[in-house]
Amino acid sequence: MRLQQYHYQVIYVPGPKNLAADALSRHPLPSVNNVSTSLAVDWPKLQQQDSHIQTLMMSMKKAKCPEGLKRTYTVANDLLFHIIPATRNKARNRLLLVIPISMHSAVLQDYYSSIWAGHFGIRKTLQRILQAGFWWPDLHPMVKEFVKSCKICQHTKTSIHYDTQPVLTLGIA
Repeated sequence: MRLQQYHYQVIYVPGPKNLAADALSRHPLPSVNNVSTSLAVDWPKLQQQDSHIQTLMMSMKKAKCPEGLKRTYTVANDLLFHIIPATRNKARNRLLLVIPISMHSAVLQDYYSSIWAGHFGIRKTLQRILQAGFWWPDLHPMVKEFVKSCKICQHTKTSIHYDTQPVLTLGIA
């Protein structure tokens, strides 16, 4: 309605020729790492309510804690972290927050199904969750199952796996 007072002509310019595209067509989206799950949750409280995490934390505090457990997990600021060992320098070990069971689906929703996530697939969803600093046991199979069971993707995306029929020879001489 506001544009009716102006006299203008719309001219299509193909993308490669439109080197000076307007700002609105190139508007950046917010970073995927800035989703609500990573910011608005009381992680210490949720970890205290998770029985599996509490069992691990109690085991970590014992004097006879198994060596494998010490190499895999650490407790800092009353939070349990999973250790991803650095290949060269131990000081650069990566710590990933162990997510309570109650938050698994919320994290998956935010990093796969939210409007910022984009339904990108198994590999990218895993990568984004790990880059955000989150981890839980069975993360990989859970992401795989979550992505494969997405109703939106089942209806809109095409399968890259084609059903191939065996090659048959015809008895024509």
